[in-house]
Amino acid sequence: IYFRSEEDRDRALGKLKHLPLTFAQAEKTSLEMTAPGVSKALGLEKLAEHLGIPMEETAGIGDADNDSAVLQAVGLSIAMGNAEDKIKEMCDMTTDDNDHNGVGKAIREINGWDENRHRNDL
Repeated sequence: IYFRSEEDRDRALGKLKHLPLTFAQAEKTSLEMTAPGVSKALGLEKLAEHLGIPMEETAGIGDADNDSAVLQAVGLSIAMGNAEDKIKEMCDMTTDDNDHNGVGKAIREINGWDENRHRNDL
């Protein structure tokens, strides 16, 4: 959930923290909630298993503590340009930040797509 301000987010967290959820404040005004024992790593592992893809052939992109488990589980870990330093240090590569299409650029780079090609050519 994205809030207008950190104060609004913190107020909501105060009202929700009694719930049986795990909370992450990955960005200045965001609040992420998951059920206990659920992680991005577990979700990707289940998806990869369903699709028959070894985890060594997967990639993950993240920027905060709540991404560390998935970044450790994938074959190629990518930090966003706005990631915390400890996340950047654990990753294989770093892409641009959220405001400069970092995810799209990382996907194009690992797939060998030319950044200068027109979208319709892809």
